[in-house]
Amino acid sequence: MEARARRRDLIAALLLAPAASLLPGRAFAQAPAVDGIRRLSGTVLVNGEPASATTPIRPGDRIVTGSDGAVAFTLAADAYFLRAGSEVHLGNALASGLIDGLRIVTGAVGAAFRRGTRRTVYTPTVTAGIRGTAVYVQTTPGGTYFCTCHGAVELTSARPGSGRLVVQSSRHSSPQLVPDPAAGGDEFVPARIETHTDAEIETLERYVGRRPPWVAR
Repeated sequence: MEARARRRDLIAALLLAPAASLLPGRAFAQAPAVDGIRRLSGTVLVNGEPASATTPIRPGDRIVTGSDGAVAFTLAADAYFLRAGSEVHLGNALASGLIDGLRIVTGAVGAAFRRGTRRTVYTPTVTAGIRGTAVYVQTTPGGTYFCTCHGAVELTSARPGSGRLVVQSSRHSSPQLVPDPAAGGDEFVPARIETHTDAEIETLERYVGRRPPWVAR
């Protein structure tokens, strides 16, 4: 009973979380069509300094959005967005110019990664191995919501001695809730698609000249 109650609380937190859109709107400042920030609103910090539409984004950067902030950016052939109240640490540069992964400290993040290079996404409760995949990740006090929007990921829970879960998806087909190990219960809990949209993932892919599999060629 206790585990089911915690699961309900986690799902409720996701449903109530803000889901600011990446689609064009008056609140966003349009950035140049090159690598870097594409859309920005409210308070956004890069390495502790206020960001503007022309602020460069580089491997190793720490990006934080305030309670009123949101940002979308590209780096090499990858594209990302952060919702309000997020903190992300970008990984190290590879020879290709891509990064080897990122750490999501808190908040909600969408990412579209170029195929062919393995990357790792770290969150407080789950680690994901990624190769050419789009994902949406949202942290909550009780755990992490992880949607494989398309592609394949290998999820490993932070629970000591936990197993792994391989998710293959063509269109948000197997979202997972990964509870905080301290909360007990299952390692991976199947979930519904929540708090992000096809249009947001399509926008990320379009930034880097790609289309998700559900968009006709």
